[in-house]
Amino acid sequence: MSRNIIKASLTFQDLKAAKKTPRFRLLSEYIFESTFRSDYRFKILNALAERNFYASDLASHLGISRTAIYRHLSMLEKYGWIGRDEENRYALIADVFLVFRVIPRSKESMNIEILTDKGAFASKRSGFVVVKPNAHLCGGCDAASNCLKIVKSMARHFNVKIRSETPAKAFIEILATLASRDFIKIARKSYMVLMGAE
Repeated sequence: MSRNIIKASLTFQDLKAAKKTPRFRLLSEYIFESTFRSDYRFKILNALAERNFYASDLASHLGISRTAIYRHLSMLEKYGWIGRDEENRYALIADVFLVFRVIPRSKESMNIEILTDKGAFASKRSGFVVVKPNAHLCGGCDAASNCLKIVKSMARHFNVKIRSETPAKAFIEILATLASRDFIKIARKSYMVLMGAE
């Protein structure tokens, strides 16, 4: 799988329209992998792909305790997946989450590598999709037979033409297109802000 080397990132911008350039967030590979060690965090992100929630409403919606929801929301916020809107409801911070890894080259330089086979994206219609090599998590359907329909809907949402007939390959194709087409275009005219997750 080809990978793009990018040395820039974006700050959060509130773009509402589906056909506009998506909002991107870069997450380290460590944060990405750590997030999905809990099925609840995926369920929370999938619910937030549909709409913004107050913590108590989200706990009721998912059928989990308030203590658990606050613990997971705190972690997701600290790791850069979510934030709060003007009404203090929890919301996804981006439409597309790209995964990066830092490659030291020498004492004086390093590259930031954007992985095109790992990441996540969200839309109100299709839910939250996590892409990993040879696998994906999708909140948009209950049966595998609907998966290609969901991936095609996601491709239309992000204005990406897919050639793959298998959902796993199509999800990676969407992610790679968003990284190479949209993110690179924006990153060339942007700057990087790094925040520690502690």
